[in-house]
Amino acid sequence: MSTVSVDQRPLADVEQAVVLSAKSPAMDGAAYPVLTLPHEITSEIFLHCLPPLPELSSDAKNGPNASLAPLLLLRICRTWRNVALSTPHLWVHLHLILADLPMDLDEVELERRVVDWFYRTGSCSLSFSVALGSPFVDGFAAEAIRAIVRRHAPRLQTISLQLEKTHFVRLASISGPFPALENLSLALPFNTGESGDASEMRALKPFLTAPRLHQLSYGDRARPRMFSLPYERLSKVTCDALSGDEFLDLIHGATFLQELICSVNREAIHFHTVPITHNHLRILCLIYNSSTDFVRFLCLPTLEKLHLSLDVPDPPANLNFLAFLARSSVSLRRFSTATKITMLTIDWFATAMPNLTEIELYSPHRSFFQYLFAALDRTEHSGFLPLLRALSFVDTSFDVTQPMVQALSSRCSTMRDQGSALESFQLIWPRGFTTESLNLKEPIVVALRGLAEKGMLIHIGPAWKNSVWLARRGEKIPR
Repeated sequence: MSTVSVDQRPLADVEQAVVLSAKSPAMDGAAYPVLTLPHEITSEIFLHCLPPLPELSSDAKNGPNASLAPLLLLRICRTWRNVALSTPHLWVHLHLILADLPMDLDEVELERRVVDWFYRTGSCSLSFSVALGSPFVDGFAAEAIRAIVRRHAPRLQTISLQLEKTHFVRLASISGPFPALENLSLALPFNTGESGDASEMRALKPFLTAPRLHQLSYGDRARPRMFSLPYERLSKVTCDALSGDEFLDLIHGATFLQELICSVNREAIHFHTVPITHNHLRILCLIYNSSTDFVRFLCLPTLEKLHLSLDVPDPPANLNFLAFLARSSVSLRRFSTATKITMLTIDWFATAMPNLTEIELYSPHRSFFQYLFAALDRTEHSGFLPLLRALSFVDTSFDVTQPMVQALSSRCSTMRDQGSALESFQLIWPRGFTTESLNLKEPIVVALRGLAEKGMLIHIGPAWKNSVWLARRGEKIPR
């Protein structure tokens, strides 16, 4: 390359800059379509640009980020910046990750930044969440968090705190009230010790002055015994690793509770010896291989949905569980499992849950699967599950047989004195089960298509693909 050509390159850059500078006034005056939108429409579009709210966990990573909305919208152009700053709902959610903050950040400065953020919200209700992240330093920013919660208490609608015991004890000095608080999530890190925590944490009482609080979630090591809260007003609670006594205490104290998602440890129940009847609980989800020992003391006459992620290990537990189901049978309509239940029998449905409208079972045993479809045939058993409208099997790869099709056909339409028609049937395969493994004979496929034409929703295959429809008339059927 010659010296002349090397010297000419910077000169060409300068000339290009001059040309662009000359065009700048014309470009500034150009009417870009996106900038001609009304302010209200642009604001609505901006709201759809917000990232999903984080779950309360130590590995949450989506705190304030200049590459994401709303901060990103401030960096595009002057017009968008003005629209973003004048759209209060863009700023109502703030999630802080303590491990991402500079360790030399002054707590007064942290509080000032949060005040500036929430200043843009006008008079809107606020959502404030804090997670520790990793690694974290014991007690870091505890005073700033206390000051932030106290300052904004009148407008905080949602509070999510995944903090250390040191932080929660510091919050105990807040006197409230929290007139707008509706949703509260509390979590302690997994390395929190068990001994001594309860006595120190009971001093945390500011949320007692939250008259609108109706949803409560405990995460990680947090337990009901660690906090003084207005349980009597709650409608939904999520919590894991409760003892049986804690579970029954919660049921007894939250008199208007409508939904409970929890797991219960396999510990002996010491303090409750008489049955507890809860007249408002409609949804009960037992998760994380929960124990069922507590059901001996529980009566739920208004229960509508029961979800189980557990196993009933032995015949005595099975009898206790059947008795519990029978006490809830009048109102129970939806039943689902997320694990294989070895003790599952037809009696669960014939006597304990006869009024179900929706059933979803995870990987049932083949023998139970066959017995169930024999019982579902209305030509033989007209009184079995008369209200059933939706039937699903998850992680199940059994062949569709003629008796199954006959049972489905018998429930395809509503007949006098025979109850509801079956509207949906799903057989969701396990991972790794392929179309080549499908064994559908042509008469079965034709019969299933006939049921679909009559209005029944039929899905056989992986969750994302209905493989029944791969074998069209005249095509080779997979075997």
